[in-house]
Amino acid sequence: METQRLMLAALLWFVCGLGVVLLRRRSPLHPMTLAIVTTGLIGSFYPVLSIWIETRSWRHAIDAPPELIVDVQIEFLIYAIALLASFLLFRGRAGRAAKTYERTTEPSSAYLHHRERLVPFGLVASGLALYGLYVVQVGLGSLMDRDNFALKYQLSDGLGPLVLGLHLAIVGCFWAEASEQLGRVAKRAYRLVALCIVAWSVAVIAQRTNAVIVALGYAAIHCRRSGLELRRIRPLLVVGCLALYASVEAFSIVRATWKEGLDQSLGALAELSDARGTALGALIGGSELSHPVFTSLELMQTEDAGALGGSSYLAAPATLVPKSIAPQRPNTLALDFVAENYPAMAARGGGAAFSHLAEAWWNFGAGLGAALLGAVAGLLHALWDRANARRPWSLLAMLTPYYSSHVAILHRYELATFLKQTLSVTLPALCALVAAHLIWTGTGRSTHAVRRVAPRAQGEPS
Repeated sequence: METQRLMLAALLWFVCGLGVVLLRRRSPLHPMTLAIVTTGLIGSFYPVLSIWIETRSWRHAIDAPPELIVDVQIEFLIYAIALLASFLLFRGRAGRAAKTYERTTEPSSAYLHHRERLVPFGLVASGLALYGLYVVQVGLGSLMDRDNFALKYQLSDGLGPLVLGLHLAIVGCFWAEASEQLGRVAKRAYRLVALCIVAWSVAVIAQRTNAVIVALGYAAIHCRRSGLELRRIRPLLVVGCLALYASVEAFSIVRATWKEGLDQSLGALAELSDARGTALGALIGGSELSHPVFTSLELMQTEDAGALGGSSYLAAPATLVPKSIAPQRPNTLALDFVAENYPAMAARGGGAAFSHLAEAWWNFGAGLGAALLGAVAGLLHALWDRANARRPWSLLAMLTPYYSSHVAILHRYELATFLKQTLSVTLPALCALVAAHLIWTGTGRSTHAVRRVAPRAQGEPS
């Protein structure tokens, strides 16, 4: 069985490596690059390391039979093949879109300057205002409680739109950074806001997700602006990514063992290491790269493949409605999963990462679910790539740094959660964009669109 696991991991990385080679002219933080690399990492991390290292975890999947681990690896391999094949099939000549597509219309610099001043400010101001209301509702003491992390999640029930105000502010900072119209002083002000959000998230509310989103978003903008490509990647960037991952894992462990200070936390870590065998085994079992695999293993032990028949995808839009408006709306799969498998955790307000591959397996069956999910994801990535190349000033392009961070952790999501995380900022950003446009046109000015004609590719219809 160990040989099968190693062979499947090697095949998975062959596919992912092929994808990296084919994407070598794109940014190392291009969404498709993130998607294929994270698939390889998550699909091989626990299955391979657990062969040689006795892994410890609070998840039930730690006792799953080895043949199920092989089944999960097969799902990841099918998904990676479908993802890459679909992207290559549908992308066409998107990599040369700026030169080959026949016509694009570009707004005037005056209109863009007006838009780039109003939209980021509106997003940051409204986002911080919403989050301020959330802090008032929950209480600063509850947010800072280190002995009961679950309390703030219990008190946050029904306050989802207010919680996501911080993400709106992050999107505003990204928009300002990506803009070519704003000056250095304005960009530095927005960077300061982003830095304050990171400091608040890490030091006050002990939440690492916002810090990861900010780091990946700014890095993606820098890579795009500097023209950095995978084929020219520097070792320093690899070291930086590894350091970011290590800091995320270290933060998780320290937060889980935090008592009254760092000394007590280190002592608890030492006791945990002695009780669980090795610190390395506990690290692997608690890694963010292991949890999506654990979710798949637990579902495969308790549920039937294809049992949902697509119902969770149909119910996903309903889960977007806040519970304060519709208390009886359906729960996400993640909430139901925790309630059934970890009732004590659900009672105190905790949760566990889900997996979009596990959701596909549960809806459409073994193999087919992963293939369909990969094909759809590849198509969306191809359309996304083409749209960004043709209209780099569009709403989609300006939100790409935020979306990219969620692509990096997509394997921890289900469809409902991914829609909630993306649409909750897309709709307000669209409203801010429309408001800026109405203010501009309301004064009698037009956008003065400039038509830019680019040569058509040979054989393209006119």
